[in-house]
Amino acid sequence: MAIPSNRKDAFAVVLLALASCVFAPTPSWADEVDVAVDAFAIAGTSVGFTLDETEKTITKAIVRCVAAKKPVLTCARDEVIRRLPADARPIVTCMLEGKPIETCAEQGILQRLPPETRVVAQCVAQGRPLAQCATAELVRRLPPETQAIASCIASGRNFEACAGAEAARHLPPQTRDLASCVAQRSDFGNCAQHAAAGTAHRQALGLVEKLKADGRTDLGAGPPTPIRNIINVAEGIREDDWGKVTLYGGAEVYKAAAKIVLSIFLTPVFQPVIGPVVDTIVQNRVDLFARLVKALKQKDHKAIAEIAVEGYFILQFEIPCSLPMPDEMREALCGTVGKIVKDVAHIGGDAADLANRLITHPLNIPATLWADTQDVRERLAGKKTGCQPAPHYYAARYVACYHRAAYLQIADPGHLQPFRDALNGSCRKYYDQCFFSNRFDGLCNPQADMFHKHVNELAGGLHHAAMMYARGLHHALATAGKQACGQAGASQKINEFTAHCEQALHTQVPLKGSPSSDSCQGQSSSSSRSAHWEACNKAIDALRPYTVAAETCRVASAVAGSAATPQAPTPRPVHVLPNRPLR
Repeated sequence: MAIPSNRKDAFAVVLLALASCVFAPTPSWADEVDVAVDAFAIAGTSVGFTLDETEKTITKAIVRCVAAKKPVLTCARDEVIRRLPADARPIVTCMLEGKPIETCAEQGILQRLPPETRVVAQCVAQGRPLAQCATAELVRRLPPETQAIASCIASGRNFEACAGAEAARHLPPQTRDLASCVAQRSDFGNCAQHAAAGTAHRQALGLVEKLKADGRTDLGAGPPTPIRNIINVAEGIREDDWGKVTLYGGAEVYKAAAKIVLSIFLTPVFQPVIGPVVDTIVQNRVDLFARLVKALKQKDHKAIAEIAVEGYFILQFEIPCSLPMPDEMREALCGTVGKIVKDVAHIGGDAADLANRLITHPLNIPATLWADTQDVRERLAGKKTGCQPAPHYYAARYVACYHRAAYLQIADPGHLQPFRDALNGSCRKYYDQCFFSNRFDGLCNPQADMFHKHVNELAGGLHHAAMMYARGLHHALATAGKQACGQAGASQKINEFTAHCEQALHTQVPLKGSPSSDSCQGQSSSSSRSAHWEACNKAIDALRPYTVAAETCRVASAVAGSAATPQAPTPRPVHVLPNRPLR
């Protein structure tokens, strides 16, 4: 299939794919740690550091180790020790047990001695005189370090002190300094200065320093470290908490991770348009994307379709009627009433054309009402001729009042029934010109019934659509930080969102006529609120936006206060990330 270049068109294509549940096989290698680390690597300098392939491998190992409930310090140190030179590795391991470097170096002495001299060394180690442990010839053939140890013992010092001092003396200075630094410093990422350039352990130590993946992270003080951010992003991906992904990764990491996850679930033919999808909507609606990923994992067709509809509303598209949606919304957008309001908008309200194409069949007026059986008596009684057929009357009179009635049902339901009664009375008065009263019920009641049904569908459809659109306001307020503080700031955001919602609903349900006058004449003005505005306003009120803004402000102020008081930091909890695939 051809991939559209326009971003909105691309988004439409992918949403249709999602609504049709076009899934790709889920690769077994894809887990939250892979996605999180790869996303940080893609984001690169925008997050303050870069990761090459080797560094990505080490970082993933550290994050997975933390998932086993080990401290970051331990996990990172283990990765560095695995890459240390052979002579330094056992010494560091030994020193981590709390032993001094001389003791740790001493343990390697016997292993380096020739077999025939080990007995002598062990004998000397037991405190026996050297002469009792070997012949003069054998003593002469002992390695220099063994002779030095023997001489040291002869001077009155014990074996451990002598062997340790000799072993430490023979350690290369670089090995000794590196081992001591890695084993004894909690911020051992700074030990890279003791490693030779270009070595594997130098790269590992440099990564620890770059990510602060050592004791500095385990202390939990100060701003979040890069490794802690990666861990939190991985957790957010695992839990479908994309707000956390944004909080700890930032926009670029969020977008990179979102594209990776979508590429896992969509078939290859749709993967070229994943970027436009993310760039046009996902980054602005974290909550929508979180629900989308959860629905994709669960292969929940109904939820995917609902999210697709919501996405269309956000971009103010004409929603395809092939998408599943609530029944009232389907009727308001795609049923008879939906076709009527759209045709009125497109053809300028040509009542005859509208009646012939859309209204005649739904009204289902019996043909006998227009039979000639009463014509003679009606003409003799002075009744006029030329009254409009019921479908034409409905198209000309009732359709023009859809907006007013939908507004009343949403904003002032107590006034709706008197308004409907007045319309029915006008219908009867009109047909009184041409017919006896026994025809009124057959002519006007079907019109009143269809009007009642259509108004219910329009009001219900606007309600469902507004609820879908308004969900984004919760996210907007929840992520506003200190901008949510103050009544004026929150009110401005709420008013802007209400205006955008009203515009989106007008695009989908273009009701004509005035919502503020029972005459239904004219259009909405700045002084009158439309049915669309009322639906959006009620949907937004249901979200309790000022409460959300107040809570966001409280959290943002608390974080700011904590950052301004370094002597009393609030450590972030270490989150455990199970190594399981995204499915």
